[in-house]
Amino acid sequence: MTIAEELTEALGRAFFCARIRGRGRAMPTLAQSALIALARNTPLGHYGVARLARRLLLRIGPAVIDAEAFGARARLHLEDNPCEWKALLNRRYNRAERLFLMEGVRPGGGFVDIGANVGLYTLAIAAAHGRSVRILAVEPHPVVRRRLEYNLAARACHRRASRLRR
Repeated sequence: MTIAEELTEALGRAFFCARIRGRGRAMPTLAQSALIALARNTPLGHYGVARLARRLLLRIGPAVIDAEAFGARARLHLEDNPCEWKALLNRRYNRAERLFLMEGVRPGGGFVDIGANVGLYTLAIAAAHGRSVRILAVEPHPVVRRRLEYNLAARACHRRASRLRR
């Protein structure tokens, strides 16, 4: 199959499953959903495609999107945090780390996410293991910590998470 045929097929899949399962006030537009699906399913190198897709996403719709990343739902900010847009647009992003974490966490065990960023690993572990794993997520940066807290609260992890006070 030629690259043009693979791109055509990926584009067809993108429009077939164009609505990325977003919820809430930051649901992606139809054009954004199609672009996200295309970037995730492209046969080309993912990093360059993800960078181009991010630029286009910022031009055609809101810079904050509720979508799935790493098997869990999260609110992702595309304008300023590379981890968020790479996780959204590149299915292979940090794949080895994610597989390592999923294999290492056992039911009844614990998971500590130091420098949790917006909580993508935390949410993925919570989605995979539910209430059987105790999770501690720590993020020192105040802006990113607010995003982490939002993602935990919106995904009902707040019942299992406590906020540490200074």
